[in-house]
Amino acid sequence: MGAYNTRPIEKIYQLDVRTALDRYWRPIRRVELDDNSNSLEREILLEKLEPNQLYQFRLRPSTERVQYATLSDWVRTPEAVPSQVVQNLRFRMLDDQHLLLEWDPIERVSHSAPQLRFNVSWNLHDGQQFSESTTTPRIVIILPSNLKNNSKDCLILNVNVRPYNRVGPGKVATSKVVRASDKKPQRFAVNLQLNTVNSTHLNISWNWEGIDPCENVLGAK
Repeated sequence: MGAYNTRPIEKIYQLDVRTALDRYWRPIRRVELDDNSNSLEREILLEKLEPNQLYQFRLRPSTERVQYATLSDWVRTPEAVPSQVVQNLRFRMLDDQHLLLEWDPIERVSHSAPQLRFNVSWNLHDGQQFSESTTTPRIVIILPSNLKNNSKDCLILNVNVRPYNRVGPGKVATSKVVRASDKKPQRFAVNLQLNTVNSTHLNISWNWEGIDPCENVLGAK
């Protein structure tokens, strides 16, 4: 019989990792013994770990015939600024002077550092700037009642939301142009056309008319 070119199983070790949050061991690296090396010391660079997280590692033979394993101490990775970006920024008019701004939560399992907050800033067409901080993924913006712009019945706000913690601000801010109005959609569909593609698919197309620049398509009450 021909000889196999694979290493003996006793010369292959497995590096496992677990966190303090779930305690389940997961394999992350195979470690093969180097027959040509005279050094008994090995070093491995581990990447893509989570910040501010407690980790423990173990090194064990990959064969089940050997039961022993070497455990490391628990180690906490350094804190960092928030790496996740605010997603799904949306708004809803509560009344003609209050706008509810919401977004999806970030860092639900663990935080990159304590004191996670969100800095919300917005400016109006006349250059006025405002900012507030919140610990929840929502904020109520009070709209000025005496400011209007060329869009007749609405205020246009440029909104930015950036997460930050005690280490510092996140690298990316999420922006959105908000047309603050309680006017319901004014548009209507014309030229509604139907075209069959096959026995199970149908294309529907139309054009919008009567579009009002201040209609609140997404944030109507």
